[in-house]
Amino acid sequence: MVTFRQKNIISVRSLGEELCKARRGFNLSLLAVERRLGIAKKYLEALENNNWELLPGDIYARNFLRKYVEFLGLNWNNFFKKYKEEVERRKIWVSSDKYRFCLTKLKLLSLPKILKKCAIGLVILGTVGYLGVEFLTFINPPKLELLYPEDNYVSSSNFIKILGKVEKASVLRLNDKEIAVGEDGFFQVDLDLNKGLNVIKFEAEKSTGKKTIEYERVIVE
Repeated sequence: MVTFRQKNIISVRSLGEELCKARRGFNLSLLAVERRLGIAKKYLEALENNNWELLPGDIYARNFLRKYVEFLGLNWNNFFKKYKEEVERRKIWVSSDKYRFCLTKLKLLSLPKILKKCAIGLVILGTVGYLGVEFLTFINPPKLELLYPEDNYVSSSNFIKILGKVEKASVLRLNDKEIAVGEDGFFQVDLDLNKGLNVIKFEAEKSTGKKTIEYERVIVE
């Protein structure tokens, strides 16, 4: 008598399938994401179906993908790794000779001086830019963005998930109670709401004492 052993088959979701699953977990339509992110619905569909050829190019694909991944609160590094593997495997957007720079007409003897000046200029610009960003970060209140749901959201359920992002190194409170935030600044809160209008207060505070307050209003039918 021949016996057969059943083997467990592990299915691995594609990049697009993971995006689609995460979106549906928030009960979001592609049209709702389009309005929120400003990315055309056809491009969102291309991302979820792994149809990279339908996107305008590599730079656009990366920007669209990162914006979508971060909106859904997913890990960008994991998705970017999958994206590179997929693009390289299918040889999409392979650079051609027409985009290569020709150096035959440059004055090669003066090239080191030009590069040196450019390097010094970049260092100066980088330093000034860095100091400027640090100063603005210090004096400005923390960034706080409530990604889902939108304000004045109407729900048929008294249970809801709220997704948002706060500036790193900020303390976040919900109705004056501190809540946990991920290392990347994203947070997700599960709430039980009362019937009617619910006003939810989010407060982000820096170590400097600067605060940002946002309100999320949800109506339970």
